[in-house]
Amino acid sequence: MQEQAQRSQWSQRWGSGGESVVEVDGVPAARVWVAWTPSALRIVELSVAPAFRGQGLGSRLLADLCSAADTAGQTMELAVDAENTVARHLYESLGFRTWNNPVHQNGFSLTMKRTPEETTTP
Repeated sequence: MQEQAQRSQWSQRWGSGGESVVEVDGVPAARVWVAWTPSALRIVELSVAPAFRGQGLGSRLLADLCSAADTAGQTMELAVDAENTVARHLYESLGFRTWNNPVHQNGFSLTMKRTPEETTTP
C-alpha cells in the first residue's frame, strides 16, 4: 500500500514515463525512475534488490545515466538518505556533490547534484 501511494505521488510530480525495471537473467533486479526536467535529469529512485546488491549493478546503472546526462549537457540531481554512507560514497565517486541548501537538507535526506563539468571516472 505504501509503494502504491509513493508511485502515485511520484507520477503526479514527475510523470509516469520514467520508471523501468531492470532484469538480470529474467529476474527483476533493480528499479529505476528518472525524470528529465528542463533543468536536470532527476533520479527519482534507484533501488537494487537485495540479492543483486554488491555486484556493481547500481554503479553500472548510474554510470549509464551519467553518460546520458553528459551527452545532453544536463545536471543530475537525486535525494539520498543522510545516513546511507555507502550510497553517498558511490554518488560522490561519480561526481555528485551535496547541495548545501538547508531547505533540501531535512535531517533525513540530502540533495546531491552533478554537473557535466564535475564528472570523474569511476
